[in-house]
Amino acid sequence: MGTVLKVLLALAGFMILAGIFLILVAAIKYKIWTDSLPDSEPLFTPKTLHYSAGEVSSLVVEDHSAHIHLMPSEDGQIRIELQEDETNPYRISLSDGKLEIKHPARRVAFRFLSINIHRELYASKELFVYLPPSFGDTSISGTNGDIHVKELAFTNLSLTTVNGGISASHVQVSGTSSASQVNFQAKTVNGGITIDQSGAADGVVSLSTVNGGITFNGLLGQNISANTVSGSIKGVVSGNPEDYIIDSSTINGRKEIPRSGHGPNLLKVKTVNGSIDVDIRPQSESASATQSANGQ
Repeated sequence: MGTVLKVLLALAGFMILAGIFLILVAAIKYKIWTDSLPDSEPLFTPKTLHYSAGEVSSLVVEDHSAHIHLMPSEDGQIRIELQEDETNPYRISLSDGKLEIKHPARRVAFRFLSINIHRELYASKELFVYLPPSFGDTSISGTNGDIHVKELAFTNLSLTTVNGGISASHVQVSGTSSASQVNFQAKTVNGGITIDQSGAADGVVSLSTVNGGITFNGLLGQNISANTVSGSIKGVVSGNPEDYIIDSSTINGRKEIPRSGHGPNLLKVKTVNGSIDVDIRPQSESASATQSANGQ
């Protein structure tokens, strides 16, 4: 019995030593791998692309590391100003009037004991998109960066990011209400949303974040929802108060809202940790409030 126990103890000790050895090897390989990664951000080369307004009717942008800006062009044409990384270039295509600009995150990996270990590398940069004053369907998607849109009109507009804020100023969306489509969407996870004199006057508007506040002034929409978890919601909707049925809730915070109207429009405002301060005023009054706030 003593001999058996000694053998078992020896095997256990061997297995422990083998496990420690494998851990050390993995740590050394990981250290060598990470040391081989660049110490600084990659060098970007400025690049400008031009398209005529007649050949592009819709736009899709997917960039995992850029702050994205959409603004009107001076000549009414389309211009893209980006920063190109030769080791991870943009993928740009134009087909049937749909312009796609995609830039995935750089991923590096090493393999150890049949296990793939990945690491994504991000480098902050800027992407500028200049569009005609009135444009078609547009979808902007980011991961680590803000999204800013100003002084443009779209048929439908979707703005989504993960770690970044979203702002829209004087942006009009002409899409109309549909049970299956959101005409104007602004969605993030870690960041705030700011909307000024913008929205879809005859459509569906959705503003949502998880960690951040939502503010708006002169927000337009027939069916409006504003949702967050950790943050306050404050703003003014442009419209007739009697036209909006109001559905609002907060758990940890105060709530100031107007009396619910009779419809047919709907305003849903919800948060968990934050206050709600929302009003509905005629468009002329909300525009005057913006001018006063800006000192005009």
